[in-house]
Amino acid sequence: MIINIPPLQHEAIVKKFISLRFAVLFIFLAGCTSLQYTEDHATVYIDRIVSATAAIDKDDFSVDLLNFPIITGSEAGLQLDLIFRIITVIFFILVLIIIFQMHKAWKKNEENNRLLKQLHSQISEQNTYMQHIMNALEESESENLRVTKIIAHDLRSPIGAIVSASSLLLNETKLNEEASELISIIQKAGINALTFMTAILEKEDAHAVLKKEPVELSTLIKYCANILKYKAIEKRQTITIDSQTILLDCNLENIWRVISNLLTNAIKFSPDHSTIVLQTTEFDEHIIIEVKDQGIGIPNDLKPSLFTSQERRKRIGTRGEKSYGMGLPIAKKIIDAHKGKIWFEENEFKGTTFFVQLPK
Repeated sequence: MIINIPPLQHEAIVKKFISLRFAVLFIFLAGCTSLQYTEDHATVYIDRIVSATAAIDKDDFSVDLLNFPIITGSEAGLQLDLIFRIITVIFFILVLIIIFQMHKAWKKNEENNRLLKQLHSQISEQNTYMQHIMNALEESESENLRVTKIIAHDLRSPIGAIVSASSLLLNETKLNEEASELISIIQKAGINALTFMTAILEKEDAHAVLKKEPVELSTLIKYCANILKYKAIEKRQTITIDSQTILLDCNLENIWRVISNLLTNAIKFSPDHSTIVLQTTEFDEHIIIEVKDQGIGIPNDLKPSLFTSQERRKRIGTRGEKSYGMGLPIAKKIIDAHKGKIWFEENEFKGTTFFVQLPK
């Protein structure tokens, strides 16, 4: 009996058969060899498969099924036994692979645990080291505060004497208008200094609540300008104020220190015959104070650390005035305590403008 395979189907069957024949040959050869299968049976089946595949290689797609050897019952039993043994071997190999992978994962887990313990030990050492540093910083801060309080305490007496003397001069001496104004400025500056020193002496920690009060900003700016105008007069500088009436809830002494520091720097780093502008602008949620000068500007290497106390780099003013690099970091801390912002911008032609933004 001859079966003719239709042309549209035989190519697909050939491709499937060719792809499988090598796998079938390998399984039978491995089974016959590893399981000591009978050489005669192995040879018979290998010859049969080789003959069939050779016919396919010659494009002979007509298979005589009647002449193909018939598998007997004993051969079928041996074949089933072979399949069973092959499955057993494959299962055993899979078990070995799983055991190997589990052992490998266990070793990897042990290594990871060792590394984690080592890392944990390093972190603990670093935490201990950082705790020592924090303790040292707290001790240093406490010591610095103690020394500052001693200095403030010792300065109260001479400054208090200056305030008392200026009060006597104002009350008992007939002075012209200019002299009276100068003594009045000295008195107010002394009172502000005493207030500042009292705050230092009463300071308990860095997280003390900031005391605020309503302050008329225009009056405060004019007061700062009046105190420092004689420094500007020495350099023939002009201070211009552009400020409207603004009521701001802030700490009077602290904001006075910020404005005075910015104005002092503007005078110090501006040339003779230049103009310094103090300006305020009111917005819905905040106000902005500007201090604009026509000075020498800020070097690029100083800009990143201008508001930090980590790197104090001193500069000399246009007339050789000394600078200690502490004013702007202090101003930054004060503005931060008020939940505000402070920054600077270079002017288009010459000089620098410092901006202070404070919430209303």
